[in-house]
Amino acid sequence: MKDLTLLIIAFLSSILCRAQVAEESVKLEDALLWEISGNGLQKSSYLLGTMHTVEFSFMFDSISGMQKVFSTVEQVATEIDMIALDSIRRKTPYGANDYFMPSDTTYSMLYSAEDFAFVDSVLSAGNARYAERVPAFWQEIYISYELSLRSSKHKQKKVVMDYFVLQFARKNSKKAFFLETLQEISNKNKRAHKSKYSRDLKGQASSLLFILKNPDVLSNIYNELDSLYRAQKLSMFSIDKLTKYFADLFEGLTEDDFRNNDLLKANNSILLKERNDAWMSKIPKIMQQGSTLIAVGAMHLTGNTGLINQLRKMGYTVKPVE
Repeated sequence: MKDLTLLIIAFLSSILCRAQVAEESVKLEDALLWEISGNGLQKSSYLLGTMHTVEFSFMFDSISGMQKVFSTVEQVATEIDMIALDSIRRKTPYGANDYFMPSDTTYSMLYSAEDFAFVDSVLSAGNARYAERVPAFWQEIYISYELSLRSSKHKQKKVVMDYFVLQFARKNSKKAFFLETLQEISNKNKRAHKSKYSRDLKGQASSLLFILKNPDVLSNIYNELDSLYRAQKLSMFSIDKLTKYFADLFEGLTEDDFRNNDLLKANNSILLKERNDAWMSKIPKIMQQGSTLIAVGAMHLTGNTGLINQLRKMGYTVKPVE
């Protein structure tokens, strides 16, 4: 079950917040849009928990008060400049300069003859030079492909929630703030990925084999998370709730498989707690400049170090928009 555990962790990282689940559960209402007021603010600001693969129309069709928020806010704040990131991705192949296989290792050395024949047949069909990259690289590619495939099925192809928020700001001459630079998140991703890419190659190979032999698992994980998000079950996106949820969903998986995982612990610290803490040094100053829509991955809202709890500790009133 170790391979399944790692796959779920990697998928959560890609789809909900570029981070992992919160380290401590804090009781919150099930809502994705929150009003921030008090503590000296002249006008209310708003906090929106997004999912990076969900189409923008979901905001207006399903989140109460969203239309009014867009009509009243004076500025927006997002995690990063996704429009600039999209441009960079089109110009630079994914992982072009990273994750090469050691010169003294081949894929045939990582598998039994039968498993190698299977892996080779699948990967070579997509890239004849696949063996130049470590197995963990191809695991990320398969996860990215699944997410892209899902996004392309939406009617509003490519226009997801976070991207739309920035487009809205540009089209309506509203100021846009970014809570971190592309370089900052790139550096954090590299640190968080260190555990995954520093795994021994046989461990990486085992995880990749699991994905290739169980293609429906990615779809199942995505469908479950997507359903929870669309039901606006924010309270589910905490370590205790999600570990129990997936342990119940997949036979043979236990909550301890997650709690004892080094990759999960590293990502909690680097990609969730560190980012939230850094953002909280900027968000109050941004809100003082005018009514702001702050749009970040939903998992950044939950937990003891989540934005909602941190804002409340600073003296702000944070409540669901009804």
